[in-house]
Amino acid sequence: MISKRERLVTDWSSEVLTYLLEIEQKLPRMGNFLRENQEIEVWMHDKLVNWIVNHAEEIGASVETIQLAITLINRFLSQVKTKKAVLQLVGIVCLMVALKFHESVMYTLEHAVLHTSNMYRKEDIQTTELFALQKFGWTLSFPTAAELSRQLLYVTGVEYDFSKILDRSDAFAMICYTDYYLSQFSALVIAIVSVICSLEQHGQNGFRNQWLKFLNSKIELDVAELDECKRSLVRKLYRETPDPHRNKLQCLLQESLMSLMQAINQS
Repeated sequence: MISKRERLVTDWSSEVLTYLLEIEQKLPRMGNFLRENQEIEVWMHDKLVNWIVNHAEEIGASVETIQLAITLINRFLSQVKTKKAVLQLVGIVCLMVALKFHESVMYTLEHAVLHTSNMYRKEDIQTTELFALQKFGWTLSFPTAAELSRQLLYVTGVEYDFSKILDRSDAFAMICYTDYYLSQFSALVIAIVSVICSLEQHGQNGFRNQWLKFLNSKIELDVAELDECKRSLVRKLYRETPDPHRNKLQCLLQESLMSLMQAINQS
């Protein structure tokens, strides 16, 4: 059971969540942003994103930084018809920008050149970074699922060590971020679905219901979109999980979010 010994949340935490939600709600949805790009195929996108994730983890970047880097890649590709020859350049530049924004990790142009196997010159990287920042409107305030999931749990004011819940939630969210189609859902939808799946795998269905009821009273949840995201995520997990381990996913298949929310609202 989730304990309620004391409140964790301060007014500051609520303000942070409000700020993140305001930014997230104003962001235009990207949709199927590769549809009009005749050079970049879905498998290329996913290969690039997985390379960025592996590389970022090797240099010790946080999950928030990795998710921001992927968000920047997707935002760039949604605005710029990109040649496949420079796709890796776009990826490394977006990672560099995310590192500068979130981390104290020293990542230089020399590192970027080295990690792209000398495919691009330092001048190419600098020029692309400037061009990307211009396309982003010189703003990097893109909320990530990792940031939102933490605030969405902390805002409940429940005293509990959410670290294991959040670790698993981050893993679910990264599956969404590294899949082209799942990454088209908003960071808020990915955050909520990832926390739901994590709570279900940890057997915290009672708290899941209370949390969803609380969120629905504070935020106008798009239950249909949440349900679609969760179904898509679970289908992907089921396809990619070997048969002997699929029983671990049964807890995620018990009921749809649509029927769950109807039951919660009637309770």
